[in-house]
Amino acid sequence: MKRQYQTAEIEANNYIVALEEQRLQMKRQAKASNARHRAIAAKQDEPNLFSPALDMYMRPAEEKDAANVVDIYNWYISNSNIPEDHEPITEEDGKWLIKQAKDDKLPFLVAIKGRQPTDVDAQGRSSPKIMLPACEQVIGFCFPERFNYGFSGKFARSRATINLQLYVHNEYTRKGVGRNLLDRLVHCLNPGYAYKNAAAWINPSNNKLYEAEGAGLFHQLLFQVPVEHKNDPNIEWLSRFLLKFLFKENVFREGNKEHPQRLTSVCRSTTMGLQAHFLDLAIFHYTARQEAEFDPYM
Repeated sequence: MKRQYQTAEIEANNYIVALEEQRLQMKRQAKASNARHRAIAAKQDEPNLFSPALDMYMRPAEEKDAANVVDIYNWYISNSNIPEDHEPITEEDGKWLIKQAKDDKLPFLVAIKGRQPTDVDAQGRSSPKIMLPACEQVIGFCFPERFNYGFSGKFARSRATINLQLYVHNEYTRKGVGRNLLDRLVHCLNPGYAYKNAAAWINPSNNKLYEAEGAGLFHQLLFQVPVEHKNDPNIEWLSRFLLKFLFKENVFREGNKEHPQRLTSVCRSTTMGLQAHFLDLAIFHYTARQEAEFDPYM
C-alpha cells in the first residue's frame, strides 16, 4: 500500500511539472508572437500608390473657392474640348455652381495646395472646429450633377443617375490631384467602393453629405467626354485612368470584337483660335449599385 501511494505521488508530481512546463511554453510562445507583431507594426507602412506627388488636402467647397474654380475651368475652355461651355464663365457662375450642389444635396470637393491644417479623424472631423488658413489655393475640384434636368430645373430624369465633373489646375496635372479627388467623390457616392484614402481630407463642419452614402443611393455614375472621330490623343490614358475607378466606356459587340459606342458629331470643338469641328461623345459609366436595390418609383 505504501509503495502504491509513493507511485501515485510521483505520477501526480510529474503531471503537475509537465502541466507547468506546458503553461510556461505557451507563455513564451505568446511573448514571442507579440514581439513579432510589435516589430511588424513598427515597420514603415507600404506606400499608398494613390498618394499625391505634392502636399495637398481636400475639403468641401465654399463660396470663397469660386474664383479659383472658375480660373481652372476657363483654362480648359481655352485650351481643350472638354468643357460644355465655349465662352469663359464668371465668378458669379462659379458661386452659383457651388450653391446648386448644396441645393441638390450633392458633394462638391476641392483640392487645396499645402499641408493639412490640423489633425483630424478618418472622416476629416475635428473638435474644436478646424481653423482653415486665411489664403488657400484650389488646384482641382470635382462634383456630381443631376442627369438630364427637367423643365422645372428641380428634378432630373433619374434621381439615381448622376454625371461627374473633374478638373485639375493645368500646372498640377499628373501629380495625383485628380485621382484623389475622384477617389473621395466615389467614396461619398458608393459605400461599397474600395476607398484608397491616400490624401488628407478635412470636413470642418462635419457635414454628413461628405461621408459614404451621405448624398443617398446611386445606380449609375457617368463621365461624358468629347473625343475626336478617330485617333483621339487623350482617349487611351483617360480610359486607363477611369478604369482604376471601374469606369468603362460603353461598347457594342461585332462578332468577337468590341467597339466604342459613341454619339457621333454631337459635340463641337473649342473656337479659341482654332477652326471649329464636330466631335463624338464618349460615355464612361460605373454601376454603383445594382438595379434590384432601387424602387423604380423613387
